[in-house]
Amino acid sequence: MAYMIPMDFSKNASSSGERFIFEQLRDAPDSDKWVCLHSLELSRHTYKVCSEIDFVVMVPGEGVFCLEVKSGGVYRINGEWLYEDWHGNVRTNSEGPFDQSQNAMFSLLDRIQKTFTDRLDPEFRLNNLIYGWGVVLPDVEFKDTEREFESWRVYDVKSRQHPINQYIKRLSRHCHQKTGNLHTAWYNEKESRPTPTDVKRLRKFLRGDLVLPINKSIHFTELHEDIIRLTEEQTDLLENLRDNPRIFITGAAGTGKTVLAVEFAKREAAKGKRVLFLCYNKLLCQRLKAQLSEHENRITAETFHNYVAELILRSSLKDTFIAENIKVDDDTRFTKVFPSNALRALKEENEKPFDVLVLDECQDLLMPEYLPILDKLVAGGVEDGHWVFFGDTHFQNLFNNKVTLEQMIAEIENRSIFAKFRLHKNCRNTMNIGKDIYRIVGFEKPPFRESTVPGPPVEYRYYQDPSEQTNIIAGIVRELDTEGIKRDDITVLSKYKFENSSFADQKGLGKSKFCDMTAGSTCRDQKNGINFCTIQAFKGLENSVIIVTDISEIDKDHTKSLIYVAMSRAIIKLFVLLPITLKQKVEMALNS
Repeated sequence: MAYMIPMDFSKNASSSGERFIFEQLRDAPDSDKWVCLHSLELSRHTYKVCSEIDFVVMVPGEGVFCLEVKSGGVYRINGEWLYEDWHGNVRTNSEGPFDQSQNAMFSLLDRIQKTFTDRLDPEFRLNNLIYGWGVVLPDVEFKDTEREFESWRVYDVKSRQHPINQYIKRLSRHCHQKTGNLHTAWYNEKESRPTPTDVKRLRKFLRGDLVLPINKSIHFTELHEDIIRLTEEQTDLLENLRDNPRIFITGAAGTGKTVLAVEFAKREAAKGKRVLFLCYNKLLCQRLKAQLSEHENRITAETFHNYVAELILRSSLKDTFIAENIKVDDDTRFTKVFPSNALRALKEENEKPFDVLVLDECQDLLMPEYLPILDKLVAGGVEDGHWVFFGDTHFQNLFNNKVTLEQMIAEIENRSIFAKFRLHKNCRNTMNIGKDIYRIVGFEKPPFRESTVPGPPVEYRYYQDPSEQTNIIAGIVRELDTEGIKRDDITVLSKYKFENSSFADQKGLGKSKFCDMTAGSTCRDQKNGINFCTIQAFKGLENSVIIVTDISEIDKDHTKSLIYVAMSRAIIKLFVLLPITLKQKVEMALNS
């Protein structure tokens, strides 16, 4: 059985022909080492903004083949191609299936050649493999009386009498023969056949775009590479979501929500759509802007409150809005002043709504007062628009304690029909970190499927007095320095702002000094710097090593939320500093 990506054919896909070929490839004899990608999007087509290959079939010992599938009737009249479905509906296209398949293959090859340019890199050999193309017409008998096309490239209704691996082998045989007859310098009858390793590399390259790269300068390279492999669930979900215009995705911390959100936004932008990407946290927004910069003409990335504030400040409401903000408390500001002024400003500006709305950290943003604003920002509104919301129902709503995410999902269900998906696999934290998170926080059952990467155990360091934390942090950083771990890979988190933290005086750090990320400073700006951030501001971000500080108790719900967010930021190594009075309680939780 071939390895299919995605593993299942989308229930919402309308092409019966593609479904048939999907099943034929999946169940083909002697296909255990095949990898077949269904509906591979090409954001860098040779001449289109965005295109798609119906199937990419990678077969060790044979080659890589792009297949274009056309169901129903296929005609060419006066140079125009006509495609008729089973209901008699006809659509036209100036580009025929043969040109589509060939051009898609060359776009794929062009992408590979522009990526693997180093001749000393083992992956450079991917340039010299056989890449072929074929056309699948499963519902008609192919007759080319004028012999304009190469019939060996075609799989038609007669081909259905035989297993599809015979067709793939026929494609391979002719592609190798045709290329060999050209006497090109790069082709070698043996070396131009992909090995299982080549197929693995191609699969990772073609379906690996949504994996955020981790800094491999740290001395945890093997662990990092193992964690990178744990994104297949996210990749498959992305592939299965394209037919749903409205999607609600939930998942615990570390399940890849923001990774998915970024990749989804990029793909929609590549199709020429205007995308509005909103989140809650400022630091997360800074990172998102950097990741989405290549699409900045199509994607507007901003925190929700900054975007709304800019709208209001551009309107005639500016002076009134500023005056009202000064007089009221935060609760009134965000639940009354912001929403009322935003709606008036939107009506006044009459801005064209975006084609797509992406909302990350929606557990902090979805509240009844904000829904009318979101309604105006996307074409068709929440009811009929194209949107994807990402949120966590587990302890991450640090800033919205008036309504739960479940309540808001129910509220949106009253006005719109949308698909709901849940991410289960933890693709950020090692197994040891994941286990300790749900034990310390007190989940009845794990909120995610644990990573299979064990990693080092979580280290708990205890103190008698909070002021001792500075010396403990200094000692940990020295240990990490000796291991060759860069300062940029370390972040110290506290529930307090830096000036209110237990180590604000910076005594005991020696030559080191804290750099307050919430104030715009990082260790890149200062020699021997140590990154510091509040837990609240670091939500949505991550780092290789996290040091959690200023935790005085572990029982209250708000503290559990902070602990959950803080611990789940760590990718490889996690240190938790606690008062000695909590040692027995922590050990009981870990052994439960």
